Amino acid sequence: MFDIRGLWKKTLQALVPECFKEEKLNAELIDRFYKYGVMPDSDNHSWKRFLKCCHDRLHIFSFTNEVNVKKWADTFDYLDYSLALKCADFVEPDPFEKSYLMVKCVHGELSKEFRQ
Repeated sequence: MFDIRGLWKKTLQALVPECFKEEKLNAELIDRFYKYGVMPDSDNHSWKRFLKCCHDRLHIFSFTNEVNVKKWADTFDYLDYSLALKCADFVEPDPFEKSYLMVKCVHGELSKEFRQ
Protein backbone atom coordinates (compact mmCIF):
# COMPACT_ATOMS: atom_id res chain seq x y z
CA MET A 1 0.00 0.00 0.00
CA PHE A 2 2.93 2.35 0.58
CA ASP A 3 3.68 2.35 -3.16
CA ILE A 4 0.03 2.91 -4.07
CA ARG A 5 -0.29 5.85 -1.67
CA GLY A 6 2.94 7.21 -3.16
CA LEU A 7 1.38 7.13 -6.62
CA TRP A 8 -1.70 8.90 -5.29
CA LYS A 9 0.44 11.57 -3.63
CA LYS A 10 2.31 12.11 -6.91
CA THR A 11 -1.04 12.66 -8.64
CA LEU A 12 -1.97 15.25 -6.03
CA GLN A 13 1.39 17.00 -5.68
CA ALA A 14 0.32 19.88 -7.87
CA LEU A 15 -2.86 20.25 -5.82
CA VAL A 16 -1.61 19.62 -2.31
CA PRO A 17 0.08 23.01 -1.75
CA GLU A 18 -3.01 24.92 -2.86
CA CYS A 19 -5.43 22.78 -0.85
CA PHE A 20 -3.07 22.67 2.12
CA LYS A 21 -2.85 26.46 2.16
CA GLU A 22 -6.59 26.84 1.72
CA GLU A 23 -7.45 24.42 4.49
CA LYS A 24 -4.54 25.12 6.88
CA LEU A 25 -4.06 21.41 7.36
CA ASN A 26 -1.12 20.15 9.35
CA ALA A 27 1.43 18.75 6.88
CA GLU A 28 2.16 15.93 9.33
CA LEU A 29 -1.39 14.59 8.85
CA ILE A 30 -0.88 14.39 5.11
CA ASP A 31 2.50 12.71 5.52
CA ARG A 32 1.14 10.19 8.04
CA PHE A 33 -1.53 9.15 5.56
CA TYR A 34 0.71 8.87 2.50
CA LYS A 35 3.67 7.29 4.32
CA TYR A 36 1.91 5.06 6.85
CA GLY A 37 -1.75 4.87 5.82
CA VAL A 38 -2.95 6.55 9.01
CA MET A 39 -6.26 8.20 8.19
CA PRO A 40 -7.11 11.14 10.46
CA ASP A 41 -10.16 10.68 12.68
CA SER A 42 -13.59 11.22 11.17
CA ASP A 43 -14.05 14.35 13.29
CA ASN A 44 -11.05 16.06 11.67
CA HIS A 45 -12.84 18.66 9.56
CA SER A 46 -9.62 20.07 8.11
CA TRP A 47 -8.76 16.65 6.61
CA LYS A 48 -12.25 16.39 5.10
CA ARG A 49 -11.98 19.88 3.60
CA PHE A 50 -8.54 18.99 2.23
CA LEU A 51 -9.90 15.85 0.53
CA LYS A 52 -12.89 17.74 -0.86
CA CYS A 53 -10.56 20.48 -2.13
CA CYS A 54 -8.50 17.86 -3.99
CA HIS A 55 -11.62 16.19 -5.41
CA ASP A 56 -12.92 19.57 -6.56
CA ARG A 57 -9.62 20.56 -8.21
CA LEU A 58 -9.55 17.23 -10.05
CA HIS A 59 -13.18 17.69 -11.16
CA ILE A 60 -14.19 14.45 -9.46
CA PHE A 61 -17.09 16.30 -7.82
CA SER A 62 -19.45 18.29 -10.02
CA PHE A 63 -20.73 21.70 -8.99
CA THR A 64 -23.75 19.84 -7.54
CA ASN A 65 -21.41 17.49 -5.63
CA GLU A 66 -22.18 14.45 -7.74
CA VAL A 67 -19.25 12.10 -8.13
CA ASN A 68 -17.83 11.53 -11.59
CA VAL A 69 -16.90 7.89 -10.99
CA LYS A 70 -15.14 7.43 -14.33
CA LYS A 71 -13.01 10.54 -13.81
CA TRP A 72 -12.11 9.38 -10.30
CA ALA A 73 -11.10 5.91 -11.52
CA ASP A 74 -9.16 7.34 -14.46
CA THR A 75 -7.25 9.78 -12.23
CA PHE A 76 -5.84 7.47 -9.57
CA ASP A 77 -3.67 4.39 -10.03
CA TYR A 78 -5.12 1.14 -8.66
CA LEU A 79 -8.62 2.62 -8.50
CA ASP A 80 -10.68 0.73 -11.04
CA TYR A 81 -14.20 1.69 -12.07
CA SER A 82 -15.97 -0.98 -9.99
CA LEU A 83 -14.18 0.05 -6.78
CA ALA A 84 -14.75 3.74 -7.51
CA LEU A 85 -18.45 3.01 -8.08
CA LYS A 86 -18.69 1.06 -4.83
CA CYS A 87 -16.88 3.72 -2.81
CA ALA A 88 -18.84 6.62 -4.31
CA ASP A 89 -22.16 4.99 -3.44
CA PHE A 90 -22.66 6.68 -0.08
CA VAL A 91 -25.93 8.44 0.56
CA GLU A 92 -24.37 11.40 2.32
CA PRO A 93 -25.63 14.97 1.87
CA ASP A 94 -22.47 16.54 3.33
CA PRO A 95 -19.92 16.64 0.47
CA PHE A 96 -17.00 16.89 2.91
CA GLU A 97 -18.10 13.77 4.76
CA LYS A 98 -18.73 12.01 1.46
CA SER A 99 -15.23 12.86 0.26
CA TYR A 100 -13.81 11.42 3.49
CA LEU A 101 -15.92 8.25 3.26
CA MET A 102 -14.90 7.70 -0.36
CA VAL A 103 -11.17 7.87 0.39
CA LYS A 104 -11.58 5.75 3.53
CA CYS A 105 -13.47 3.13 1.52
CA VAL A 106 -10.90 2.95 -1.29
CA HIS A 107 -7.99 2.82 1.12
CA GLY A 108 -9.69 0.12 3.20
CA GLU A 109 -10.55 -2.05 0.20
CA LEU A 110 -7.11 -1.77 -1.38
CA SER A 111 -5.44 -2.42 1.99
CA LYS A 112 -7.20 -5.79 2.08
CA GLU A 113 -5.87 -6.61 -1.38
CA PHE A 114 -2.36 -5.16 -1.07
CA ARG A 115 -0.91 -5.64 2.37
CA GLN A 116 1.68 -3.07 3.46
